[in-house]
Amino acid sequence: MRQITPARQKELELRQRMALKVIQRDGSCCILSGEPADDVNEVVPRSHFGRKNKALCYCMKNMVCLSREAHARAHTRPMRIKLLTLLAEKYGYTYDDEPWREYGIE
Repeated sequence: MRQITPARQKELELRQRMALKVIQRDGSCCILSGEPADDVNEVVPRSHFGRKNKALCYCMKNMVCLSREAHARAHTRPMRIKLLTLLAEKYGYTYDDEPWREYGIE
């Protein structure tokens, strides 16, 4: 079994804390359907944040509650754009910095 590094353990703890905040923010509902959420998902994946900024992945503007069905569709560029747009409209987040800039959310 592969051992979790202390740095990765810190990331996982941060993700857990932020996921609880996202569940509160979204009212435990899928942002797309309004149905009960099954998952908290990172919209832009951790791999897009580079080695030094992986923890930035676990911020409120990059996390969203989704139903299982919505989560299954969430890993495409068009769906990421849709989710980021919804988050910007609903919560006023901005996405003019990296790695979000590439998605062109105004």
